Amino acid sequence: LDEGGRVWFGNGSTVEPVPLPRRDADRLAGMVRIRDLARALLALEASPSADERQVESAMGALNDAYDRFVILHGRLSDKRNAKLYSPSEASYYLLAGLEVTDAKGEVVSKADVFTRLVVAAERPPLERAESAADALAYSIDRKGGFDLSYIAGLLGTDEAGALEELGDLA
Repeated sequence: LDEGGRVWFGNGSTVEPVPLPRRDADRLAGMVRIRDLARALLALEASPSADERQVESAMGALNDAYDRFVILHGRLSDKRNAKLYSPSEASYYLLAGLEVTDAKGEVVSKADVFTRLVVAAERPPLERAESAADALAYSIDRKGGFDLSYIAGLLGTDEAGALEELGDLA
C-alpha cells in the first residue's frame, strides 16, 4: 500500500500495482490498512517494552479503521470484500479472524483483539534462579515440565549438583 492508497502486489521478482476498479481498490486498500494495524497491535502486545498507552492507542486505531471500513464497505467477511483478499495470502486468516461469526457465517461481533489483550508479552529469558524451588518453578513455567539441564543452568551447576539441590523436589 503506497501513500496514495494504491495496493501493490509482489510475486517474488517484481512488484506491480493491483489492477482493480476504483471502488474495489478502495476496499482492498482499507483491508490492507486494517491488516497492518492488526499486525502492529499484535506486535505491540507481544513486546515486553510496550506500555499500556501504546497498546490502547493501537487498539483504538484498529477499532477506528475497522468501523470506518464497515460504514463504507460492509463487513470484512461480506462476499464483495472477501473475494478481493485471497485465502492464499498469509494474512487472509488474520483479517478473517477479526470478525466472530455464527454457524450461518453471519458476523455477531468483533473479535477480542479489538477490546482486550490477546497476546502475552514475550518474557525475557531467565538467567539465574535464587533457589532450587524457584528453578523448578521456572522450568515448569518456561519449559512445560521438569528440565534438569535447564534447572542446572539456572542454578549455575551441573545436573548432579542440581539434583542434589532439588532434593525431595526432584
